[in-house]
Amino acid sequence: MDLNAYALWLLGAREYSVARLRQKCTEKYPEQPEEIEILINNFVQNKFLDDERFCEVMIRSEIRKGNGKPKILQKLLQKGVEMPLAKTQCDALIANTDLFDPAWTLAEKKKIQIERKYPDLSDYEKRNKLTQYLAGRGYSYDLIKEVLGEF
Repeated sequence: MDLNAYALWLLGAREYSVARLRQKCTEKYPEQPEEIEILINNFVQNKFLDDERFCEVMIRSEIRKGNGKPKILQKLLQKGVEMPLAKTQCDALIANTDLFDPAWTLAEKKKIQIERKYPDLSDYEKRNKLTQYLAGRGYSYDLIKEVLGEF
């Protein structure tokens, strides 16, 4: 499989950031750095590869998985998206999304797990465990407080 076919095969499977596609192609074809850059520039010009579209897809996916803004930003940066673009896209999409429902669903599931695993904990300790869990998923303290107010 040549470089062009490999890159198209990768993009056919899912969205990639420019940096991540460059990394994957360089790992497979380390002897062709100039060709990789030409290919990536061509893909960007023809809209086969678009960091904004990648951000949108990734953010929506992470929201469905129950992750909050800080965790989503961290994952975007790990995938090679530049900070200004990641922050702008994250702010825009999260502003139009209600994070209460995914956070509440996660809290409800985790509460059942905590009650099964730690039946002797006080309510205060259970709330602390839920708070730590939701904070670890990247939710703000205000949202966590609102979610836990429903329990």
